[in-house]
Parts: sequence; C-alpha cells; structure tokens
Amino acid sequence: MRIAYPGDYDAAYAASAPVLYHLGLEGAPTNNAFFVKTTEVFAIRHGECPDYVRGAMQRIFAQSASAAGRANVVANLRLCDEKMPVMEGGPLGGGGPNDWASMLSLWVSNAFATLSMENYPYESEGFKKWPLLSACTDMHSFVGTNGGNGNDDDVLVRALAIAMDYAYNMTNLPIPCFNITDEYAPCADLTGCGAANTPDAMSWDFASCTEIVSPVDTNNVTDMLPPSPYNFDKLKSYCAKRWYGAVPKPLLSSKIYPWYSQDRIVWSNGDYDGWSVGGIQPHTPGTPADTLVIIIPEAAHHLDLRGSSPQDPAAVIRARVKIRRQLLTWVEEATAERLARGRRA
Repeated sequence: MRIAYPGDYDAAYAASAPVLYHLGLEGAPTNNAFFVKTTEVFAIRHGECPDYVRGAMQRIFAQSASAAGRANVVANLRLCDEKMPVMEGGPLGGGGPNDWASMLSLWVSNAFATLSMENYPYESEGFKKWPLLSACTDMHSFVGTNGGNGNDDDVLVRALAIAMDYAYNMTNLPIPCFNITDEYAPCADLTGCGAANTPDAMSWDFASCTEIVSPVDTNNVTDMLPPSPYNFDKLKSYCAKRWYGAVPKPLLSSKIYPWYSQDRIVWSNGDYDGWSVGGIQPHTPGTPADTLVIIIPEAAHHLDLRGSSPQDPAAVIRARVKIRRQLLTWVEEATAERLARGRRA
C-alpha cells in the first residue's frame, strides 16, 4: 500500500516478502534458492539429513518402474494406496504425463516447503514445535537405530515417512497412512498451493498462473530434492488449460509496484524461511536510504508478525522492538512534514 499510495500511507512493514523472486527480474535469486535455504536449515541439527532424503528419493524413483517396486514404496512410505493426483500436462518440473514418481516427488517437495514456512518455535495450527528441525532429528534417530550408516534404501524411505508425518499429520495422533490425493493438489507453484480442492489451493494456483509467478525449481545438488527444472513454457500450457486461457505475467507486479520506488518501508526476513532468499537483503542494490532491512535469526515465515510467545527466540523479540521504534519514528516525521506543508499553504 505504501508503494501504490505513498500519499496516503506514511510507512509500511513487509515481512517475508519475496519481491525479488520473479522470473527475469534483476537481482532475482537462483531458481532453486528456496530449496537450497530449506536444505540448509534442515541440516542444522544433523548434516546427514539432506542425504537421507536424497537416498530415499533415489530408491523411490528406482522402484517406481515396476508394480512390485511401487508396492514396496507404498508400504515403506506408509501411503494408503498408489493413487496420485492428476495434473494437466503432467508435473511442471519433469517426468511424463502424470509420471508416478514425479508426482510423489512433488508431494515430498510440498511437505518440505510447508515445514520451511511453518518452522516456528512452538506448536501452531497442528504443526509440532520446530517441525523442520524436529523432522531431521527423528529421521536421524530412526536411521541410526535401524540403518546403521544410512545405506539401507528401504530404511531411508521409512525415515522419509517420519518427515512426511510432520507435514501432513495435523492430529498429533498416529495415522495409518498418507492419502496423497486428499493432502496435496499439484499446481503452478512448486512450493505448493494447499490441500486438494480447497478455495485456498485454487486461489493460489490462479495467482501463480497470472501475476505471482515464482520460478522455483530443484537440482538435487545444492538442494536435497530430485531435479525438477523450471519450465516456463510448460507453466503457460498448464495455466491455459487449468484456468481458461490464463497467461502468466512474471514481471507485471514488479512493474506496477516496484519495491524500490518508496522509502520508509521495513523489509524483514527470517533466516529459517525458504522465501527469505527472494526478499530484500541489507546490501540489495537500489534499496532507498530511509529503509530498514532486517534479517532475523531463528525465524521462519513472518514469525515477527505473529503474536508474542514465551518461546519466541530473543532475536525475534529484539526485531519487533526495533521495527516498532522505526515505524513510530517514520509516522512522527511524516506527521511533522504534513504540518509544515499546511503552515506554508
């Protein structure tokens, strides 16, 4: 609102806003930067955790070609059945039309994207405390108990199921199996749109097919997930079929609302948040001088905007104080400027 209506809004506060994560935008991060950050955070407690995921996914892809192999994956990953969601034109990042392992990979990618954003220091909306970090802890413990050095591929797939439980089990009680067709809707955003056939999922899919186009992908080298290269042509084809001729316009929002056009904006990002890599950083070129850019340690997606908790990290508490003081200063300055203009008139 500060950018759109600078005469009406004296200051603004943008938390976890990935305004640089647009295809073709100057200063944009690499396409897989979201999952690079997610992988780095996942490895904080145990550096082996990303390799557990890589090993599990290699096993899944290797076994997916045969009925017996898929049955083994279903059993070890605790899936209810072999059914996978259907997507117009197949998975955006690769694989044949609705390729089984590629769809399963999207479900796994969505889980880690969700855990990256929901990685709060307390239980929240069904998610456990520090869910991304705790998923690694539990995977590491399971592999250590059941797989020795982690080279038993079936053990790694069973360990991956533990991580999936953090993302898809909101009950805090054991569930018998994962029903992928209910839990996940493949869409235009590799980080996920939400549960299948919900208004939230459909609205975010439409937004990702029109003006909020983030070119997220994975490469399995600097991130832990199977290669899924970004394909804009495939995105356009999907969006046209799914949303009655919709055309993705990746630079439209940045042209209408250029982030650098106004000062007196707080840009905050948590360094546990995958989206932080697409946000304004302390040394981002073009940042107006009268701007507060703050990186918050141990903070996931807009943790600083959430209500206070006794479990908040000290860095988040300090950041809130600093942000409040800065916003009050800007409002006082803007008020004084208006009064001065009125006296001159």
